[in-house]
Amino acid sequence: LLALREGGLWTSKEGTLQPLGAPQGVFHLFPEAKGGWVWVAASYHRVLAWEAGASLRHVLSVRGAVRGVQRRGDRLVVGFEEAALGRGQLMLFRRQAGVWFEPDGLEIAVGMDRWSGFDLSPDGTKLLANLPTGKGVGIWSTEDGRLLASWPGERLARVLCFVDDQRVLFDQGPASKIRDGAY
Repeated sequence: LLALREGGLWTSKEGTLQPLGAPQGVFHLFPEAKGGWVWVAASYHRVLAWEAGASLRHVLSVRGAVRGVQRRGDRLVVGFEEAALGRGQLMLFRRQAGVWFEPDGLEIAVGMDRWSGFDLSPDGTKLLANLPTGKGVGIWSTEDGRLLASWPGERLARVLCFVDDQRVLFDQGPASKIRDGAY
């Protein structure tokens, strides 16, 4: 059991709640589908990691409000909002040792707000996100940040996901319901 209490994360051990660490402020939780990890965005810019049975650890910090954390293998991507409305960055990291991740020097400017996000392909080689203009969706390489494919649109897509390594699905709202694309 993982609980939010008094601005901190707590876990249940032998029927009692015990803190996992010091209070961290505002939280967003990003559980992994596989692997048992929970990524925690705390106080807007800090990313912490928690694994069942382990302590809560600060892993890295970014420059804005964290809107998503995804990992595939040794590749970690953190999406955060910038000060300008509708603008965001995807910052890429590689695992170095244990739970430690180092920036690999690649940041990708994207369109992002609190209702939109991004998706990392199952093989970790591609990113799906809104174009920086907020009018369309694109796929970028995680190796060099190159835009590989894009689709025009009228607004930020709210649903963005990889169906598999080559196909994506996105929804831009009532005027353009569920469009799919193949890279």
